[in-house]
Amino acid sequence: MRKLNPKEIESILYLSPEKRYQYFLKRSIGFDEVWTAVDKHGHWLETELEDHKLLFLWSAEEYAVRECNKYPIEYSPQKYNIKTFLT
Repeated sequence: MRKLNPKEIESILYLSPEKRYQYFLKRSIGFDEVWTAVDKHGHWLETELEDHKLLFLWSAEEYAVRECNKYPIEYSPQKYNIKTFLT
C-alpha cells in the first residue's frame, strides 16, 4: 500500500464533507481496509451526537495517526479489512 505524503493529507482535509466521504469510500474499497483508533483496552474511539454513537473511521493509517494524537488518552491506529470489520 502506498503511503500518503503530508501535502496529499492536507489537500484531502480541505475538501467538502461530501468529497471527503467519496474519497474515504473509494480508497477504503480500493485497498480493502478501514482504520479506526483503539485505546489500550481495545475500546474504539467514538463520540455521541444527539443520542447516536459515532465511530471514527479513516481510509488510511496516516489519517488515524493524526486523529489519535489529538486526545489525552492514548489511542493507536487499528486496521481492519472491510469484510472483517463488517462482520
